[in-house]
Amino acid sequence: APARTLALGIRAALTLHTLPQAGAAVAATVPGSQVLWAEARSTDGRWLFVTYDELGARAWVAATAVKLLGEPDALPAMTLETAQADLAARASATSQPAGQAATAGARASLPGRSRVAQLNVRGGPGTDQPVLGQLTADQAVAVVGRSQAGEWLAIAWRQGAALEDKGPGWVAARYLEVTGDVAGLPILAQATTGVPSASSGLVGLSGKIAFQTAIGGDIYVVNADGSGSLRKVATGLDPAWSPAGARLAYARWDAPHGVYVLNLATGEEQRIATTERPRGPTWSSDGTRLAFSHKTGSYTCRITPTGCYPEDVIRQTFGGQECVDTPQGRYCISDFPEQSRDDTGLAQVTLADGAWLDLPSEQSTQSPDWRPRSEEILYRGKTGLQITAPGGATWPLVDNPDLSSPAWAPDGQRIAAQIYLHDHSDIFLLDAGGNIQQRLTAPASSFERAANNVAPTWSPDGRTILFLSDRAGAWRLYRMNADGTGQTRLLPQALADLSLHYDFAAERVASWGH
Repeated sequence: APARTLALGIRAALTLHTLPQAGAAVAATVPGSQVLWAEARSTDGRWLFVTYDELGARAWVAATAVKLLGEPDALPAMTLETAQADLAARASATSQPAGQAATAGARASLPGRSRVAQLNVRGGPGTDQPVLGQLTADQAVAVVGRSQAGEWLAIAWRQGAALEDKGPGWVAARYLEVTGDVAGLPILAQATTGVPSASSGLVGLSGKIAFQTAIGGDIYVVNADGSGSLRKVATGLDPAWSPAGARLAYARWDAPHGVYVLNLATGEEQRIATTERPRGPTWSSDGTRLAFSHKTGSYTCRITPTGCYPEDVIRQTFGGQECVDTPQGRYCISDFPEQSRDDTGLAQVTLADGAWLDLPSEQSTQSPDWRPRSEEILYRGKTGLQITAPGGATWPLVDNPDLSSPAWAPDGQRIAAQIYLHDHSDIFLLDAGGNIQQRLTAPASSFERAANNVAPTWSPDGRTILFLSDRAGAWRLYRMNADGTGQTRLLPQALADLSLHYDFAAERVASWGH
């Protein structure tokens, strides 16, 4: 079978072409969240030949519009002549002209026409998005998609060749006359502005949410439905509710440092483990044990353009010499600044007697999360996601260093995690085997800075995901359904006066308990 590599969109919408050329006909416009499989590349590496739907539809996407989870050179190269022959063969097989989408899976656009004298075309579905231009009265357009609720429509929009593949323009649906079924158009993004909710609470949600304002900052507790008061309960980092929701675990680096458990009913705080720089406490399903990462040692390396390496490794690269002459000049080991870094490992503590057990792990560990009703613990290692267990061994689940902050769903069959994509992070849904199933967050606009969506955590019923985002500028807590729909601010009034910080250090910002 031909090699395939997963490609993830880094824009709100992706324009797919029939040939690997900017001037080629548009085959389809798909959401940036859509899963693409790259099967080949153009000879210059600027285009990828991808499969983009369940029916096997194929087209070309600009390589700069996606993040390829693999090496581009591993894909077979396809010349323009071969691509043209392939397009002609697919068009002939489906009895379509070669300039049109050559698969049954491609969605046709709908004809539209402006109803008003001046209609703003924006870079995304919202009045907070930049104005790209205007439509005049009766100006005809091709409608290629819609927002989730349909209040905004995406149109084919070009403002010079340089912007050709940066995505569609967006107009308010009420001012556009469309011929055809708008509901059949693909959903390309969620609206960034709309009618405010009448209630600041989250109707239908239950349980308690604990969250931190920063690493080592204040930890607060609030009811998920907005009832009751917001309470500061501790200081520390990486809060985690116990399975029954009666106790809260967290780490603390200030003296006396260690892992702590707070009984919310009595207010009693107990240090259950004394260790250096603990992170990410996570509970066993029966609530009797806590696992966490901690500092196990340190080492010194020198920062080079390709990474931080010990001196002996650099010296070996230099052929056993202290300095080496290159076409760019003379480099010596002493030219590279020294940096001290920590080795980290995983440990488990039994709450009843404080018994300590070291867990098998890599020397670089982050974000441990205990799988529900299992002894397996998921964590981020040096090269991707790993799984370990008390008395077992550590083994790789996903080999991708851009994956971080994994969180098991309560059913133990799904994983929410964030992936770094070019210049921002988004949240994805994985199955228990580590395979990407769905992209849950995506940029709202192709023309503005892509927002970061990080630190996912699940509601106790597995129906909702809480996460942190800077989509509105400042870091705020958001919630969404488990399928990525219904993204909205968490308790905007109750949390309005709090300032939240995220340091991209794989911190667990929040935990949702019973």
